Amino acid sequence: MIDAAVRLPPAANANPRPVQDDEIVLRIEVSGRYTLETPDGSQRVTPDDLRLELGSLYRGRTKDRVLFLKADTDLPFGVIERAIAIARASGVRVVGAVTERPAKAEVNE
Repeated sequence: MIDAAVRLPPAANANPRPVQDDEIVLRIEVSGRYTLETPDGSQRVTPDDLRLELGSLYRGRTKDRVLFLKADTDLPFGVIERAIAIARASGVRVVGAVTERPAKAEVNE
């Protein structure tokens, strides 16, 4: 597994959810580098490769077409917007943004 360093934005009302065995996650590091995490493992991909990989993964999916996005909080929005456009063009129907849960002390203030 590739350990991609991504600082996620905090969310005051983030609720934990169970992780599904077949979920697909796209991480975008502050450098703009993409890492695609699938049930088969993780791999770094270029934007062009991302289009091909997502197309292949979602072409036969009937249960859902959800992509979870973990984008570094310091990224310009244009980088995130480009990734979402690539995902939509590849068959993704829902992009779910993943956030960090703040520490309890921060929530209670």
